[in-house]
Amino acid sequence: MFGNKIKLELRHHLALLEGMPSQYTPDIARLEKYEDQKLFVTDEWMSDRRQNFIIDEIGKREGVAFTKHPYLFRVFTGFLSPEWTPVVEVGEGFKVKGEIVSIPPSAFLLLDKLKQNGLQFVRKRVDLIKPYRDGPIVFENTTEERSPHHTWTGGIDWMHGKFPYGHPLAGKKCWVGPERIRIVHAWMYLGKPAFWNQYRKNPYLFQKVPTFKPKKDKEWLSEYYKYQNPDNC
Repeated sequence: MFGNKIKLELRHHLALLEGMPSQYTPDIARLEKYEDQKLFVTDEWMSDRRQNFIIDEIGKREGVAFTKHPYLFRVFTGFLSPEWTPVVEVGEGFKVKGEIVSIPPSAFLLLDKLKQNGLQFVRKRVDLIKPYRDGPIVFENTTEERSPHHTWTGGIDWMHGKFPYGHPLAGKKCWVGPERIRIVHAWMYLGKPAFWNQYRKNPYLFQKVPTFKPKKDKEWLSEYYKYQNPDNC
């Protein structure tokens, strides 16, 4: 019930903002020249985090990606807001794991306001590494050899090339290609140094986001940040 109420309020808020000028989104006219925009989310807006409904109500998720360049990723634990605030900043850190989402340009009127774009955060275009695989392709296994006569040798139907039921090669199979990567571009909210530097004097106000190493050898991927729920940071 509570979640449905939040979603209704979100829709109402979006309707009110539609077409309205905003101090947080001065580039809305340029954004609306395109049918949709790509946004890279790395915090509570991800699909497995508590505020995922914000994106689910306005956009479409398009899979996991990693920043091409390293950043610093910290969580501000001070008095700024009841919720801890994840802050990604330019610096010598690690790649950041997140999700690419496709949203209508008008959605930035809400998202920029939530992120205080231009004050606390700055929305910038960044380079991302998106892993993908060709496929999947579903097909039925058959032998390449054929015979003009319908004979059964070793249980194989040589006319159609089909393997008998129970054979390890029988039935439909699924083929997925090797992992590949491509570079894509998307908007990302980065912490504005002029705002966050005022809290640097007290390092206890910031907590490092956990880092992980790839489970498999990936030449394109090194240690990376993955945001967790505040209680687990």
